[in-house]
Amino acid sequence: PTPDRLPFCHAYGCALRAVVRITDEDRAELQAIFAGHSHSAEAEREGINLAVSWFEKRAQPLLGGPPDIRGSDFAHSGQPGQTDCLDEATNSTTLLVFLQEEGLLRYHTVRRPTSRGGLLLTLAHATAVFTDRDGKDWVVDSWMRDSGDPNDVMPLEEWESHLF
Repeated sequence: PTPDRLPFCHAYGCALRAVVRITDEDRAELQAIFAGHSHSAEAEREGINLAVSWFEKRAQPLLGGPPDIRGSDFAHSGQPGQTDCLDEATNSTTLLVFLQEEGLLRYHTVRRPTSRGGLLLTLAHATAVFTDRDGKDWVVDSWMRDSGDPNDVMPLEEWESHLF
């Protein structure tokens, strides 16, 4: 990401990318989200949840396709606007890095995305990861939600224990 442009992956495996230009109004919206969610690490995680949903809604008009549907499968591969978990993990991480660079994350730092499920592609799943000040890792996973809906935010350890 740059201070005024965030790439947004879609069509599976980041086959297509849109550029979301960040305006002063966008910055004000994100600042407002975190202003109301800045009093604790728990509150900041809810701010992260809201910001990821905001980013998906903000990008949607630029994607050239219908809004992403939850847990979409290989039949949606290559379709504009549809995302697999790699796109979702990349987009959420991109936004998290931007939020961190903007100084909006006070209680968390961004990590590389991670995956679970082993070598079988049909069972593998990726997500964005961030760490709190106590060293506990958290995820924000939007793949099992329709575009812009609330996301799964939970400890990484809990997320790793889930199967589809």
